[in-house]
Amino acid sequence: MSAPSAHHRGHALLIMLAILVMGSVVSLVGQLDGIYARQQQLQRTDAALALAKEALLAYALTYRDEHADEMFGYLPCPDSSGKGGVFAPGDGTAAGSCGSAGATVVGLLPYVTLHLPDLRDASGNCLWYAVSGSFKNSPKAVTPMNWDAQAQLAV
Repeated sequence: MSAPSAHHRGHALLIMLAILVMGSVVSLVGQLDGIYARQQQLQRTDAALALAKEALLAYALTYRDEHADEMFGYLPCPDSSGKGGVFAPGDGTAAGSCGSAGATVVGLLPYVTLHLPDLRDASGNCLWYAVSGSFKNSPKAVTPMNWDAQAQLAV
């Protein structure tokens, strides 16, 4: 057999270059697909958080409508029933009472109490919820709620 000619080596070089370019394009498209998927996840999580925020504001704004002689602005206790945890929520209803008066409480979003579906982030985790002791509805803080009450979240 004779050695490959310069003509054949040129074709081989062009084929290798085409394979390298195609590999680079496939890699780039794969990365763009990953970025798009992550963006979709963030949008699903943002939508769930926006819905939760809207429901919490509505609860606070209508609290006095459901509780005569009370002030607007109180928020429900977290869901603390059932097993709890990230993937195994309770029943979605707010606890009747949570922590001591004035103490911040953390738990799962009480989606049933807020008339919401079981909201999850894009990874399937339950939404967590913290309520300041000065804003929770039970037990209420020693200082009554008024127009300039401030949240005291200690994280």
